[in-house]
Amino acid sequence: MDHRFRFEERFMDKIVKTEEDSYIIDGVKNRNRFRYKFQILIPLKKFKTEQKLNIVLYDEAFLDLGNGLRPQELDQNQMFIGFIFDTGKHITIRSGYHDIYVKRADDFINNRVWETTITYKI
Repeated sequence: MDHRFRFEERFMDKIVKTEEDSYIIDGVKNRNRFRYKFQILIPLKKFKTEQKLNIVLYDEAFLDLGNGLRPQELDQNQMFIGFIFDTGKHITIRSGYHDIYVKRADDFINNRVWETTITYKI
């Protein structure tokens, strides 16, 4: 079980919804954001001395702090469920369902993707 806390200062595009139901960028704004990630790694199988398969589940909430330090609203939430396969010392493959919920202007955007990443460690 892992926890991660992160404070970010970001320069974000101001996204504005037009009358034609599309979006345009109207300048840049400075924002502070607090992120909290909770992750669980469940071992499934160990194949060889360094090969293993795990289930990974996480949820990460992003709180918009505006220009201060007091949370104003939920900015984004990301959930992931999938598998992590460590092939040995150098290569890790992560694949699974990623649900990304983002607040933009006065709308919410929900992206659901199957995500696969390959990481090479030196």
